[in-house]
Amino acid sequence: MTIVSTFSHRVTRTFALVAALTLPALAIAASPPVAAPHPVPGAQQCVAATGCEAKFCRIQADLEHAKAAGNTRRADGLRTALKQARASCTPESLQADYTRDVAEKEGKVREREEELRDARADGRARKIEKAEKKLREAQQELTQARADKP
Repeated sequence: MTIVSTFSHRVTRTFALVAALTLPALAIAASPPVAAPHPVPGAQQCVAATGCEAKFCRIQADLEHAKAAGNTRRADGLRTALKQARASCTPESLQADYTRDVAEKEGKVREREEELRDARADGRARKIEKAEKKLREAQQELTQARADKP
């Protein structure tokens, strides 16, 4: 038996052993989730809330979804985010976040417009098409950011 075939045989046996040990665990993980005992609140329930209460509601809804999905790491992060939001959220901080987000999106639109001008100067149709698509996406993000006014 050559060195290569011995190595290949060992690798094959190792993979077979790993597969035998993990497949039952994967089958359990792939089973359908058990229904939550109560409906998980969604973003629709947060529509009536405004300001910091809306922010808390959205984080809480995300937390409930993470718990229902069994995503403990995300749930831990959302618990931390909710705690920080409750400690620091003010109407002024919400306005500052909104202003910063809109300014960032406006900068992105200007950048995409410049890319489109460069693409048109280059004259390649595929490059122009790609730049136009990116500009449209940036404009949609800006429109959404403006709509999310606190």
